[in-house]
Amino acid sequence: MRSKKDLACIYARVSTEEQEKEGFSIPAQLKMLREYANKQGFTIAKEFVESETARSTGRTGFNAMLAYLKKNKECRSLLVEKTDRLTRNFEDYIALGITHTNREVHLVKEGKVLSRNSSPSDFFMQNIQVSMAAYTSHNISAEAKKGMRAKAEAGFYPSVAPLGYLNTTNSHGIKVITLDPVLAPLVKQIFELYSKGSVSLKTIAKEMYSLGLRSHKGNKVGISTIYKMLLNPIYRGKFLWNKVEYNGNHEPIVSSALWFAVQDVREDRSVAKPKQSHEFAYIGLMKCGHCDCAITAERKKNKYSYYHCTGYKGKHGEPHVREEKLYEQFSNLLEGLAIDDEVAEFILNGIQKDTADSRKALEDTRERLVSQRKRLLRRSDVLYDDRLDGRIDVTRYDSKSAVIKREIELIDENLSSLESSSNYDPLATAKGIIELAQHAGTMFLKASASDRKQFLRSVLSNCTLREGKIKHQFNEPYALLHDTNTRWKAYRAVSDDLSAMDSFWHPERNSNSGIG
Repeated sequence: MRSKKDLACIYARVSTEEQEKEGFSIPAQLKMLREYANKQGFTIAKEFVESETARSTGRTGFNAMLAYLKKNKECRSLLVEKTDRLTRNFEDYIALGITHTNREVHLVKEGKVLSRNSSPSDFFMQNIQVSMAAYTSHNISAEAKKGMRAKAEAGFYPSVAPLGYLNTTNSHGIKVITLDPVLAPLVKQIFELYSKGSVSLKTIAKEMYSLGLRSHKGNKVGISTIYKMLLNPIYRGKFLWNKVEYNGNHEPIVSSALWFAVQDVREDRSVAKPKQSHEFAYIGLMKCGHCDCAITAERKKNKYSYYHCTGYKGKHGEPHVREEKLYEQFSNLLEGLAIDDEVAEFILNGIQKDTADSRKALEDTRERLVSQRKRLLRRSDVLYDDRLDGRIDVTRYDSKSAVIKREIELIDENLSSLESSSNYDPLATAKGIIELAQHAGTMFLKASASDRKQFLRSVLSNCTLREGKIKHQFNEPYALLHDTNTRWKAYRAVSDDLSAMDSFWHPERNSNSGIG
């Protein structure tokens, strides 16, 4: 049992109202974590709660919790329900400082305590767990986008109503847009004025302001906003969603004839030539290693793609780099992940055995808890009979019954936690990661430009370009795989002894390896 002097912080988080309804509420988390603290002998120093997504960095409560732990070094323990309640991105996971401070993180529902003394196996599996939490968060976002696309395909505009329309709910409970009785006539007047071809946007903006046109926030509607309105097909009964045009169910403000008349006037006034589109595979992945500005790209002779610094902070002579050179460097980086089939088989066999051992331990624990629960129920029945037969009085019955009921509740909570743990399949997750590592180079070669960008973002981070060379960091768990693979290949270059594989790749023994 710990001393009551051992201080701990509690961190609880929900991201949506739906989670509140599904049993992930802040009060439920705090109740469980307080009971855990009491059982483990912790004194709760401070509690941090927030209702934000764990996918992005910079959460208010999380940052406040880190600042508190940094300032109050005597508080070295953090209690949280499970991994995805704490973080769904590696930046925050690294910021916790588990590997280089004396802090420890208690993942209560997962039955794990992470500290700098944890085994490489613990960190490897936790990296996978964070990866899965990040994947889940991205998947939730993807599902939400899928739902909005389905709504768009059904003709319902799936976003905030533009000027001239209001967001409402129809009789079937579907969120729709309807005409704004005040602004819709003014929007129509904008189109009518502009279609004349002799009225400037500046004049239209001034006229509309005098008639009462305001933004949703009550601000003046500027020239640029009016120009975008004239381009928006939503006012003629259609709308764009993810660059696809859909037929809307909403009432149009202007006729198609008026809308096209406006487009004819606009095109006559325009002097800009249409730009030729080209998808650059590596835009948004790198910063300039010289000045930290963004790296941009341009097409030359409609044939060659060159990448270079935007020069926002001034020119500094960094060379332009052909896209083919970047492809070659990224391919070489990914090839460093490729592990031999024999190594992949060895790792998966080890994880399979560990998984089997863990599941056996979970099943043994479950059987023990079920047995304890049955004994408590029998004791409750005997106690009730004693009360009916007058062998104990009401006060004593209520006292003993409350103790038994509380013990049963704790067992039920532990059984629920075990059920959650049993649903997680580390072997399937590890297989996916290792398969990607084995075939990263080939997958990258066959991918489209947009897929290459997404692929690199999942594997690499903090990429910079300087003097034509890429510097990078691997995301976890690929960093651990890459580092171990590099040492293993260096060893294999000078030795044929496969028996050393265990010292390099077995997670439980890796930390004790004196090889490499």
